[in-house]
Amino acid sequence: MSSPRSSGIVVLASHSAQLAGAEIAMARVAMALTRYEPHVLLGEDGPIADMLRTAGVPVQVLRMPEELRSLNRYEQLNHRLLSRSRAAQDYIADRRAILRALRPVLVHTNSLKSGLLTGPAARLAGVPLVWHLRDHLSTHYLSKSSVRLARAAIRGMASVAI
Repeated sequence: MSSPRSSGIVVLASHSAQLAGAEIAMARVAMALTRYEPHVLLGEDGPIADMLRTAGVPVQVLRMPEELRSLNRYEQLNHRLLSRSRAAQDYIADRRAILRALRPVLVHTNSLKSGLLTGPAARLAGVPLVWHLRDHLSTHYLSKSSVRLARAAIRGMASVAI
């Protein structure tokens, strides 16, 4: 997938590897990159990982601990829960180590959960972050405090939010 004209690695990160809209869209972006070398970082193995491998896109799976995988959208935004969670701290540190080894020019996260767990790693590794939200930041979807916390997290970590 790498070409001699590559301008660097772009890491696309998702917590899921299931055949769902956000993951399919991310896979299409990874497969369409021509100027940059894509590297997909997933929280699980699954159909999207298989599709990307078949297309020649490098895929790395860093299994998300069940404690983090099972968090619902309200729990994800509980700062105390994530900041005090040893599993979250270890997972972020592992993702930071991967980013430091890859030395990407950009990290693109594919969801609220992926942003919350990869955003700090990107920031600690000194890599610009595009946080692609596939969730509604409204009180129809989240509590008021969760909306405030999500917006603060995005402002604090993302170079750009979509």
